[in-house]
Amino acid sequence: MTVKITDYQVNAWKFKTTTGAVAKKVSVAEGLWLVRSRNDVLQYVLRYSSLKTGKRREMGMGSYPSKSLADAAAEAETWLAMRSRTVDCHDAREAKQRQTKVAEVEASPVTLAEAFEAYLDLNKSTWKKNGVAGDHEGPFRRYVAPHLGLVAARDITVEMCGRIFTQLYTQGYSTSTVDKAVYALRAGLQHAVIMDSSVNPSVLEIAWLPFKARAKSERAAERPKAAIHYAEARVLYHRLARLAEIEVRALPTGFLAHQFLLMTTVRTANVENATWDQIDYERRMWVIKRADMKASKRSYNHEVPLTDAHFAILAEAEKHRIDGCDIIFRSKSSVTGRLSANTFSKWLRENPILEHMTDKDIGQGYPRRPAVPHGHRTALVHFISERLPEHESYIGDVLDHKRQQASATARYDRTARGEKLRPVFEAWTQHLTTPVDNVASMEPTGT
Repeated sequence: MTVKITDYQVNAWKFKTTTGAVAKKVSVAEGLWLVRSRNDVLQYVLRYSSLKTGKRREMGMGSYPSKSLADAAAEAETWLAMRSRTVDCHDAREAKQRQTKVAEVEASPVTLAEAFEAYLDLNKSTWKKNGVAGDHEGPFRRYVAPHLGLVAARDITVEMCGRIFTQLYTQGYSTSTVDKAVYALRAGLQHAVIMDSSVNPSVLEIAWLPFKARAKSERAAERPKAAIHYAEARVLYHRLARLAEIEVRALPTGFLAHQFLLMTTVRTANVENATWDQIDYERRMWVIKRADMKASKRSYNHEVPLTDAHFAILAEAEKHRIDGCDIIFRSKSSVTGRLSANTFSKWLRENPILEHMTDKDIGQGYPRRPAVPHGHRTALVHFISERLPEHESYIGDVLDHKRQQASATARYDRTARGEKLRPVFEAWTQHLTTPVDNVASMEPTGT
């Protein structure tokens, strides 16, 4: 293809239109034009008639002088020669770009971390709710990337995925945590299939189903229990009572709060934020407003029946009440007056209660490891199942768990929710307050 102009003419740009004005474009070769923009940038544009549609189309071909006039003319001749009744110049260029991309991927395969980053970039704009990107990114970086982040996506096998999740289960991570890690891995692999055609798509379902589709009870049985048995709960209660009596360096409210948590088995945040106006002395009930509960969308408050043992703890906490602070279990060192969110779990880590108990005392299958405060709820569930089987239907109400499909009896039961739970909490409190032998004395570690 013959080039009609020279570099000297382009640099001088003295091209005129038929009316004498300075031209904004000039013909370089057959169908190829050099267009001058407002910013004096010179761009090659190929104009041709489509054999498919019969319409005129334009295709950008780079800029001048990064691409010389002769090279641009030769490239334009190549694209025009590839036209047919089924293929346009645009189609031919896209096909060549795909071939080039495949060659680049084969030379440098996509890693799982690169695929996941591309997945995030693609979807961040559609995730309008704040924090959604972090919900995806956090589990991937924490649980998946250290093991498979730098591995080529096409080399990932089912066995490699399985080792990650088996390790998470044996380390005691919750089912929801493992599910988040599975979802993050699957999202990365799914996008890797789009980026690299050599990735085996079947690894998506194979890596997903053995873990996600299994029953919760089956998965939960594989991970260690970070809870105490109800026999240990009684030992823990009396140890805390002893420490509250001999505490001299700080307020004993931390130990009192832990006792109250053990007897009510609510979530730790509810005890930390408990206020005196929540205590209904007339009905002998602790009323927690629905907005302060985890399932805040329900239509009723959570009520915990209180016994004499509960009121004894509240009476001790009231001795340390000060004007202007409505917090029941007040912290001396906190600016807000509330206990730290780590108060209970830190104490359980530093003061294990399992060293003197045997399998005969607590039963088989409870590992010798520090418990977590949330595990106190598990202790009450086991107590109800083994000691109060007639009240097993109340477990969901005791723990404030939302029922997915309530029975007709539950829907139309007008009995006060807190009152029907009173026999359960009375039996639980009686179990905790029953004296035990050989409770080891313990120096206070501070709360």
